Amino acid sequence: MDKKLRKIWIIGGIYLFVFSLIYLIGVLFFLELLKFIGFMFIACTFIPLPADTYLLYSTKYFSPLFLGVVGGLINALAVLCEKFFIKLVLKAKKFENLVVFFNESSFTKLFQKNLFLSLVISAFSFIPFEPFRLIAITKNYNNAKYFLATFIGRGFRYFLLALLGKELLKYDWIGVAITASLIIFFYGAYKSYIKNKKKKHL
Repeated sequence: MDKKLRKIWIIGGIYLFVFSLIYLIGVLFFLELLKFIGFMFIACTFIPLPADTYLLYSTKYFSPLFLGVVGGLINALAVLCEKFFIKLVLKAKKFENLVVFFNESSFTKLFQKNLFLSLVISAFSFIPFEPFRLIAITKNYNNAKYFLATFIGRGFRYFLLALLGKELLKYDWIGVAITASLIIFFYGAYKSYIKNKKKKHL
């Protein structure tokens, strides 16, 4: 393994270790804030963890305003860390052909003209956020604008989800909602895996 790849694995490993440790400390000492911070910093990157489901669970302990503001801040910081990490991967000349293809695609050319609004809308809605994050990373989008767009979009999304969670708590429906969202999440992940597997065999 060359030095650049080793550096990437070390930095990525440190990031995962630090926030996994924060989460585990929260679990061991029943500190919900640490659990929330640790989990969300990992789930708000490309690592497939159900952040929305965990946020619904967290409405037992935190107010909608807190979850909107703090959740939005964590997500915005996490995507900046993710941008730094992926830029290292790109500098190591990994996935260079994919980046060239992505940058020249009509999708990228269409949305990069108003990327801030695209990031806000995709961060807030159920439109996949990842393609717009990739545009921001490959086009080296301004960090302050990237942070702000993610914070606004995700913060508002988490605030509304937390309001829904509070209402579900009143009627003892939170367990059902969490179970349903997990089923949807894992089903979507499975379908995506099968789809990618079929593409590789074509």
